[in-house]
Amino acid sequence: MKNQTVVVLGILVLLSTVAFLGCIEYSELSITTIEAENLEPVSSKYFGLVNIYEIDHGESVALSVTVQNTGKETVHRDDYRVGMKVTSPAEGANYWELPTEQLTNIDLSPKGEVTHTFMVTNKKELPVSGEFEFQAYIKSEESGEEIATGDRLVLKITSPHVNAESNASSRYEKIEKGVLKIYSKLKDTIQELRITRFEAAGLEPVSTQYFGLVNIYEIDHGKSVALSVTVRNTGNEAVHRNDYRIGIKVTSPDAGVGYWELPAEQLIDIDLSPKGEVTHTFVVTNKKELPVSGEFEFQAYIKPVDSDDEIAHSGRLIVKIASP
Repeated sequence: MKNQTVVVLGILVLLSTVAFLGCIEYSELSITTIEAENLEPVSSKYFGLVNIYEIDHGESVALSVTVQNTGKETVHRDDYRVGMKVTSPAEGANYWELPTEQLTNIDLSPKGEVTHTFMVTNKKELPVSGEFEFQAYIKSEESGEEIATGDRLVLKITSPHVNAESNASSRYEKIEKGVLKIYSKLKDTIQELRITRFEAAGLEPVSTQYFGLVNIYEIDHGKSVALSVTVRNTGNEAVHRNDYRIGIKVTSPDAGVGYWELPAEQLIDIDLSPKGEVTHTFVVTNKKELPVSGEFEFQAYIKPVDSDDEIAHSGRLIVKIASP
């Protein structure tokens, strides 16, 4: 009889728990659109998923962001902030005046929407051309953590005017995400380095993200994986040995690098003629002493030896850690 009573009580507790969970309401904010106001896209990338808008060097553009409450309860005003950031290239934010974050200053009922406009200005005093990826985000006012990000858009800056009588020293221009072009003002030669392949050596992807563009590899907690990076000279002149270095970084989550032992950067130690390729391998190790599971995004990059500027990036891959 005693055992039956325990069983009955257990069932009642379980049913009460299920009923309670079924009554839980939740709030959820999503960024549904991001676009440049009063501009038409000149092209797109990533199979049409990301629009590219073009402006002149030193100009401004208004970026419109729509936030929707896709949850089941009202989101109260001033609980969240919306902001804008440059996600690529790594140092791209230096070339823009970015606006401050904005509070969601109205109550949003379920399915309710609000639109925020952010004016971003390309810094006229810093000559640059090329593509910059922008992304909107939502932060909790209480914790300061990003709780949602939107799709990306690209702003393409046309080349600033260059005085033909200026000195003949070369200058770096970051263009086309992941490409370095060194322009000489006295001769028409172009030197380009691209990262053409980035993968986990000896592993097959377990799945993909972003419509198959990003491979996901899985390893156990505390294990290592070799990441293979292939660099190609797609320019029309030779790249000399020891002029550039290659490295690996963790791009997501923000604190992700703390869970990995990352290898040192490696010099490109051979001359690369046009269309020449070289492959570097980097072993990254998940720190055994820090229990963690989940997905970590990695990216390879290229830097000049005499600068800390990242002048080329690979696509990304994900290493998924199984629960320790």
